[in-house]
Amino acid sequence: TRDQYTDTIVGKCIDRYISERQKNYEVKDPSDKIEINKKLENVIEKIFERSINEKEFRMGIGVALDSRRIDKVEKILEADQYSSELLDYLTKTVLNSVKNRAFRIEVLKVVVSAYGKRTKNFNDYVNLAQALFLLKDHKACAELLFELIKAEDDVIDFFC
Repeated sequence: TRDQYTDTIVGKCIDRYISERQKNYEVKDPSDKIEINKKLENVIEKIFERSINEKEFRMGIGVALDSRRIDKVEKILEADQYSSELLDYLTKTVLNSVKNRAFRIEVLKVVVSAYGKRTKNFNDYVNLAQALFLLKDHKACAELLFELIKAEDDVIDFFC
């Protein structure tokens, strides 16, 4: 079992990693980037693995968003088979918590892509339409609305 000391150390590692990744994300000149300690990266990689293995997807998504790890967002979504619940959580978290506009747009593109990879029939039209609107993808947004109009039952559900 983990004790308070271990939790504190892991928390400090996560905080430092997030801080360094955010700084690197916002740096314009690549020579100004901070080199992240390999041991620290290994600890964080284990945290991502654990979040997937133990199905703690929201925790993994949170660390991935904070640390600007779009690759991990994609991997966690895939591990959860692009579930409605996780996509809804991701969309709401991005819109409410991610302040960096460029990164928010990157994540919204992942959200739209993830909806396209869904194997089950879905009814998350609100999140998908919102993401398309915020990405200023008017054509795809219009296509989605026309698709809804064609499927009468879905339209009724969408507006109710």
